[in-house]
Amino acid sequence: MTPARTVALTGLVGNHVIARMVDQERHTHGAGCGHPRVEETVPKGRRAPVVARAKDKKGKGKASGSGGGASWEQRAKAIAEIGRQHTCEQPNKSWGRVRDEITVRYPRSYKHQPDEQSLRHIARALYNAVEHQEQQAQQRGRKTDGKQAKPQGVQMVGDPNQEVQVMLYNGHLVITANQDASLDLLHQWLLDDDAKQGKATAQDAPGHRLRQVLTTDFNDAGHEPDLEEEAEEAPAERGKRPAPASGHTRSKRRRTEGGDTARAPSKGQDPDRAYRDRQARLKIGEGLRPPEREQPGTPMDADGGADAQSGSFVRDNRTLQALRSVKHVRKVDVSNELAEDPAYRQHLAMLLSAKASGYAYLLYNSGSDGVQHAEQKLLMLLNNADITGENAEGDVLIRGRKRPCQACLGLLNYFKSEMGIDIRYNDRGNHYFINAVDTATQSFPGQAAVNTESVDGHLGEQLRHGRMFAAAPSGATPAPAFPAEGVHEPEMGAEGGVEQRKQLKKYTTADGRTGRLYPRNAGLKGPLDTPSTSEADDPAAAAGTRGALEATFRQLSLRDTKETAGTSDLESAPDNREQRAREEQERRQAWFEGNIVPQLRTAAGAEFWKVVEQRTDGGGKFGTVFPDALRRKIAELTAADPELIHPIRQRLRVSLQAMTKQLGRTGQNTRRLARPMKEVPGAENAIEAAMPEGFRSGWLELRTKNQGKEGKEIEKWNPKENLLTEGFDRSLYGIMFESEHPVSANSVADKLFIPQETFKRRVKKMKEKYAQDETGESSARQ
Repeated sequence: MTPARTVALTGLVGNHVIARMVDQERHTHGAGCGHPRVEETVPKGRRAPVVARAKDKKGKGKASGSGGGASWEQRAKAIAEIGRQHTCEQPNKSWGRVRDEITVRYPRSYKHQPDEQSLRHIARALYNAVEHQEQQAQQRGRKTDGKQAKPQGVQMVGDPNQEVQVMLYNGHLVITANQDASLDLLHQWLLDDDAKQGKATAQDAPGHRLRQVLTTDFNDAGHEPDLEEEAEEAPAERGKRPAPASGHTRSKRRRTEGGDTARAPSKGQDPDRAYRDRQARLKIGEGLRPPEREQPGTPMDADGGADAQSGSFVRDNRTLQALRSVKHVRKVDVSNELAEDPAYRQHLAMLLSAKASGYAYLLYNSGSDGVQHAEQKLLMLLNNADITGENAEGDVLIRGRKRPCQACLGLLNYFKSEMGIDIRYNDRGNHYFINAVDTATQSFPGQAAVNTESVDGHLGEQLRHGRMFAAAPSGATPAPAFPAEGVHEPEMGAEGGVEQRKQLKKYTTADGRTGRLYPRNAGLKGPLDTPSTSEADDPAAAAGTRGALEATFRQLSLRDTKETAGTSDLESAPDNREQRAREEQERRQAWFEGNIVPQLRTAAGAEFWKVVEQRTDGGGKFGTVFPDALRRKIAELTAADPELIHPIRQRLRVSLQAMTKQLGRTGQNTRRLARPMKEVPGAENAIEAAMPEGFRSGWLELRTKNQGKEGKEIEKWNPKENLLTEGFDRSLYGIMFESEHPVSANSVADKLFIPQETFKRRVKKMKEKYAQDETGESSARQ
């Protein structure tokens, strides 16, 4: 082992591991040494002959062509030729190569993929963080004459080949990007203030910094996090001591006079991206911030208020649970050169085990030139940690902002079908990038060279037959079919969501080369993943700040040519898209009012629905009991169609968070908390109907005298015993203690114009007479 290599490994795995590796290298195995043969130490399914490695001019490792094995350059050239035969160029080479037909995916529900959806949100938020950090680095790299200078080793996030991908495995979040330099900036920023200035040597960043980054709006000048979290210094579990949180300060959420508002996109900014970015932050925040506690009972309650209850998180899944548990964030090198050492592969496996609980990782590959598709680095970690279908601890989830390219899809298919790993990813890929084939053949199959043919086979198969997809903008509806320009009828795709095939327009350059063009005005997001139809509750959106985005909510057009004005004998084609969209919205609203609202009204009851009709768009507390029958009906309707949750909550004029809380109480016993009479529908009518004739006449006389009076001006009385009959007492007891929604004794006393203290003594006698124990026997009979 060379001195340089020893120094590099020491910072990663520790001195004791390096000492053991050196001893192993110096040891000569013999028949009596008691050690297993080298081939016996390699996991089943991964045994392979050691391949001699040469060094190219960039220092990259490559398999030698001697001995009959093809070099990675030869493999890449053969696979790239397959890609060239089955794809077409685009006007800009950085956009990659496409097929002659793409499939447009419209917004869909991710209700069956909550873990994957949260990974997408994290990737989107980290992409914005990386972009911000690279812009800051660019500012620091300006020349003295004021001209722009690109920081050395940093490729800006605006370049087409930038991406962030996130993996969830065994409770660990693993993050990487196409650019290793981007991860360097991100990790440096996650460390404490000293690390930002280049003074810290700690390799572990505090986990709370990652959560703050994910909830920070970097379009805001202050870009402070929406999440309040106490910075806690966690003890080191292994390796070097984690960097302490600076100052143990609490980060405060920035508030203005108008509250937290959703800013309209600035000039030149994509409103669809701004909307999706904000939704990602809001949904991450729902998984990091539990609902507020319930308010205790009012002082009018005869039996006192109930303890406040704290519910579960508004949004919760395995990804968000892993995010909440992150204590440290560590950079990890996944290069094949380091992984040639069995001890380093064991170290990588340990990082992904339960022993490293609380750790998240930022991956980079020191064996590359700094640019490699993010999915490949994630797969290198699995490969070099010797993770297979036989020893994997659960499934592997991978998601990012963008769809996997065709080369990365081929590798993902290999890991799933050949290595047997339960790996779940977006199998609807985007374009073909030649450089991704280069890095794929250089990095895989890694140590198991015997699997080279299988890897190349999956890459070639994907390039021959893999479909290519593009995302429609958020809120777009399918385009009208137009066979003359290759626009097919929309159809329902897998896992929900509508998709539509489109034949791309062919063009020929001056030198005779041909290529394909996307529709110019469609606004398709070629590499990006499909938008979601779900929407986090965003109070700021009600302030009209989404106008720039709402302008893009329209029926899509996939036409390649613009319609020209009609001639004297030919009328122009009609464009009724806006009218059709409006009519469709009206049909949906009529269906909701005619089919869903009557069910809600019946379950709510006349008294509660009257309160609903009187509510304003501002919402607020109902001021009355939310019927459990209504909760059950909403749960039944949304179980059949989850998308109904939004029109229902809008009809009831409540926020999504309040609706979630109510549904969480479905079936619970809420009878212990007595409420004022005005909050219990039908209580006053029930009391008046139960009044005996003698009591009623005196009560009506008092009610007439007390009209217009308030507080101490109200005249009270103490009716004689013969007026308060036993039947009336029994009815009052049932209203106060046995009904579904008990009524406060104080409010009953006020209704009857009886002093509260006097009525409380009578209530005490009622309890002794009518209260029943657990056997159903009255306490008065015992």
